[in-house]
Amino acid sequence: LMQVPFVVPMTIVSFSSACSVGFLFDNLLTLNATLPTIGVGGGDCLTFRRCCSIGSIVGTWFGVAGDDGILLLEACFRMLSSRLLIKLLKLTFTFSVLLVLVLKLKRGRGSSSEYSTTANTHILLQPSQPPTFSEADGFTTATALTEQQSLVPLGSGGVGFAEGGEPPLSPSVDEIRRIIRDNNVHADVLNENLFGPVENVSFVIVVQVHRRLNYLRKLVESFEAAPFINRVLLIFSHDYYDVEMNEFVRSIRFCRVMQIFYPDNVQISPYKFPGQDPLDCARDIDKTQAQKEKCLNWDSPDRYGHYREASLTQIKHHWWWKINYVFDGIPRLKHYNDWVLLLEEDHYVSPDFLYTFDYIVRNRDNLCKHCQVITLGSYSQLNKQNSQPNALNVMLWFSSHHNMGMAVNRSTWNAIRSCGSNFCKYDDYNWDWSLLHVSRQCMNPPLSTIVVATPRRYSPQGSTVHGGFKCQHGRHSTERSEAATFSGKFFPQTLKPSISEIAGRIRWLGGQTGSPTLLEKYHRAKCLKFINF
Repeated sequence: LMQVPFVVPMTIVSFSSACSVGFLFDNLLTLNATLPTIGVGGGDCLTFRRCCSIGSIVGTWFGVAGDDGILLLEACFRMLSSRLLIKLLKLTFTFSVLLVLVLKLKRGRGSSSEYSTTANTHILLQPSQPPTFSEADGFTTATALTEQQSLVPLGSGGVGFAEGGEPPLSPSVDEIRRIIRDNNVHADVLNENLFGPVENVSFVIVVQVHRRLNYLRKLVESFEAAPFINRVLLIFSHDYYDVEMNEFVRSIRFCRVMQIFYPDNVQISPYKFPGQDPLDCARDIDKTQAQKEKCLNWDSPDRYGHYREASLTQIKHHWWWKINYVFDGIPRLKHYNDWVLLLEEDHYVSPDFLYTFDYIVRNRDNLCKHCQVITLGSYSQLNKQNSQPNALNVMLWFSSHHNMGMAVNRSTWNAIRSCGSNFCKYDDYNWDWSLLHVSRQCMNPPLSTIVVATPRRYSPQGSTVHGGFKCQHGRHSTERSEAATFSGKFFPQTLKPSISEIAGRIRWLGGQTGSPTLLEKYHRAKCLKFINF
């Protein structure tokens, strides 16, 4: 049988010679009336009407009859069907494009409101009232501290979240890039409405943060317990964007807060440099085997025969970027020349850490005028019998002894910065060993430090990079309990220095076994570019 397919939206009408001519033309006349409603007009509509108008007798109009009329009508339909089909395809494509644009626009608006920093303000608790001050210059002495001068007790609500609610979804990699870029450009200071402009701060504290929120909570709690923490600018430098971490930081209300994000982190480039390219050599592969496998960096293992591990090399790059950015990249800190205290997310501090820090800063000319570094922490464990909360040591700065809770001012930073090439080219993923190399090989005189004999900065054992990343609450609790036993000895009236020997001989300067190489040219370029803020 002869089939004449005619396509209209959601309908396929088939005609055959078996159908009666009257039935055929009844359907045609119905379609003729419907054409304008489906967007068919002009020449197409006229053609159709010519084919089926008057139309109870096809042969009369065409001059043929019977089967010839049906054949002619079929030819007319085929011509019309192809033209209509093209128009319908165009209409369908146009509609699909419009639908996709509408959906993307709707999704973009939802994403913006979900991840904007202002959209999350509903989860924040109301801030505590800032304390009053009794002295304009420096901190008050321990005996002058009162309940009214201290902040609200630990856990009173300076940091917190509303109960309930679903955790927000993580943004896409592209959205994270946008957040990082916009945040670093603006570098907003939170809580200036509570504590005044950032230009009035006494100190800047910078915390290097990865993604260990349980540790960071403990550190923030210890900050909150310290008197006059509201006189500090607290900067969190992230190398990983996490929604929950971000909300926690932005909920702090006891001091001025700023967030910065290391822009070349592994999170946004997981499968290419600075991340781990799938074609990179495995960390422990033998160089001969690496050459056979033709992995990307087979010819550049480190001095111990190991290859680059992105997550570890990032730590050094992040440290170098953040200190460059804090001193030279944040417009509102361009004229800040005082001290910057460097901490990490797995640290926590004693209640008198600011009091002690301020005492050393104000009396540095008498304690050790030539010392370029102040160190509030060490690897020494708390020992009640041997503790000397009012004792200070003066010695050459040594990486493995004085890399926790160290502080530098702009003068010291400028000296370090001038040796940036030495720092970046040194073959070690540890920033502290690289800094020791700078101190001993480039700086004259080398770095000296004032160190508190009893640490004011603590770190649970096993919480370092080499000790693993799992937060062990038992160790935190033990360290905090031991620190509490010294509470009666905190806030000493005076601090007394003693000259100590060099903190250890340098037997080797290669970092720790397994240090990935930083000698590849792209590492050097990335490290050196941070100097040019």
